[in-house]
Amino acid sequence: MTCSKPISLITLLLAESFLVVTLANAQAAGGALQAWDVGADMRLTPASIETTRGSEASAEAFRNEVVSMQFAVWAAQTLKPFKATCGATSARNAKPLPCSWVQIRYPGYVPVVERGELMADPLLTSPPAEIKPNWTQGIWLTISVPSDATPGDYKGALRIQAGSESKLLDLSLRVLDFTLPGMTKGDFYLNIWQDPAAVARVAKVPLWSPEHWKLLEAYTKDLAAHGQNSISTSIVYDPWRSQTGFVYPSMVEWRFPGEYQAGQASRFQFDFSVFDRYVEMMMKAGIDKSIQCFSMVDGPGRTSLCNVGYIDTTTGKLRVCPTHVGDAAYRDVWGVFLPALVRHLKQRGWLDRTYIGFDEKPQAIMSGIFSVLKTDAPELKVALAGGSSSEESATAGDLILHYGALSRRAAVRKLLAERREVGPTAFYTSCDTASPNTFIYSPQWESRLLPWIAFQRGLAGNAR
Repeated sequence: MTCSKPISLITLLLAESFLVVTLANAQAAGGALQAWDVGADMRLTPASIETTRGSEASAEAFRNEVVSMQFAVWAAQTLKPFKATCGATSARNAKPLPCSWVQIRYPGYVPVVERGELMADPLLTSPPAEIKPNWTQGIWLTISVPSDATPGDYKGALRIQAGSESKLLDLSLRVLDFTLPGMTKGDFYLNIWQDPAAVARVAKVPLWSPEHWKLLEAYTKDLAAHGQNSISTSIVYDPWRSQTGFVYPSMVEWRFPGEYQAGQASRFQFDFSVFDRYVEMMMKAGIDKSIQCFSMVDGPGRTSLCNVGYIDTTTGKLRVCPTHVGDAAYRDVWGVFLPALVRHLKQRGWLDRTYIGFDEKPQAIMSGIFSVLKTDAPELKVALAGGSSSEESATAGDLILHYGALSRRAAVRKLLAERREVGPTAFYTSCDTASPNTFIYSPQWESRLLPWIAFQRGLAGNAR
């Protein structure tokens, strides 16, 4: 057996550089500006190259459906300004595609640590100032077909202007003779957990400021337009232990005069102002099936820790008191807070749709929590994520199964039969699910696959 000589790193780098230069030269040979259809399933990178040279994007849609198209543009040199606009086409024997149906946005790039590269994710309403040399830029079209649209073939065009260069690309849409119900009219249960503090952090505005609330309203409308059903709220300080690298603040402000000691919980005061405003905002947008409150224990994982964060009213500073499920301080604190929460929910008329949410907690810890709930707030329902092995799964008001649990088909069918009259059963994909998922680097067709999985397994919906 002969062993080939190892290829040196320099040889590989030279070969890669040669390939990039060759591809760039090949694209440049076709003109200063290149544009092509890449389909709505592809996630672009700055290095994406033209493979089909297709200049037409086509789609089929029902009435009242939203479909997407995507083009990519590339140039060998800097071209500015840059913009894409919807226009008419000269095609005959087809209805003109109304530009009022078409929304144009521009995929922005974000770093993806797992892949060590930039990948398209946010859809920006404003185009970049220029087309960079040897840099692929996407153009994303969202086409919303009205419920009263006439079935048939529609033709339109997308005009791309970059500096003195321009391209005219064809759009083709076939509208089928069927009308979909509205996104909020169906039975699909979409439960995307929210972190409103992240919006303030990324936008660099103060938490719960007028600017923050204005941004949250936009996010809320977008969630509602996609069929969101649940409201994620936080009732304690950092219920996920800064899992994302940042503190998740409580929407309920806990206050105590001085330093809390076990046995003194009756001196706590609770301000529900932010909680109320967030719930009201979501409900106004039509997101009103459930309010999920996180949580009575830090999650996920096997920890029994529950950090109680509160404002020391004597100093105005935040204090954090560590408690553990089952200890004296834990029972003392929740014995006061839970009845206060129930009273408040009753006053607002929200008790029947409110759940205490738990994220991937083992049965041993949940048993201790259930005993506290049954004693201090038996009216409150429970939402479990990753609770398929829990003895309480069949009676949980809202249950989200881990994607991996779906492989146990007989057990899932039995659980669904037990829960038929109890509450929704959905599924979720977590960080340990390579595919299908909704990572920034996940192919976009995987997002469309998730509701089909729910349908195929007889589940109410999907959570993320």
